[in-house]
Amino acid sequence: MSPIASLDPFHENAGPEGLFRVHEDSGEQFMEKPKQYGVLMTTVGNKDDALTIAKALLAEKLAACVQLMPIESCYTWKGAVANDSEILLLIKTKAALFDEAIGAVKNLHPYETPEIVATTFTAGFANYFAWIDDVTK
Repeated sequence: MSPIASLDPFHENAGPEGLFRVHEDSGEQFMEKPKQYGVLMTTVGNKDDALTIAKALLAEKLAACVQLMPIESCYTWKGAVANDSEILLLIKTKAALFDEAIGAVKNLHPYETPEIVATTFTAGFANYFAWIDDVTK
């Protein structure tokens, strides 16, 4: 028998699309249909721009969490290969908020053609998704 066995559609944190799987050994709950949540990603050239975007998304309840990570990017821009230090923003939110959050990032972003991409989650901890619901629109 699989260690992830039981489904509980009546759990107190079960959302409109959420059934939970409960791990038999640990009792931890994982969401059966997590695609209603995901992450947006964008990069900026400095921490001040990253914080401006992060704080705006949080204030508007378009994100539950924004992580800032220093990275090194190598890319082609206007015919030349470039190599720059950037800040990667990982923006955790509901998939239903992707369009609004992308618009907010675009309006605040200093780049001419910013990377703003999104993907939904395929699995995750149910209480984490419930928290995203609690702190976003």
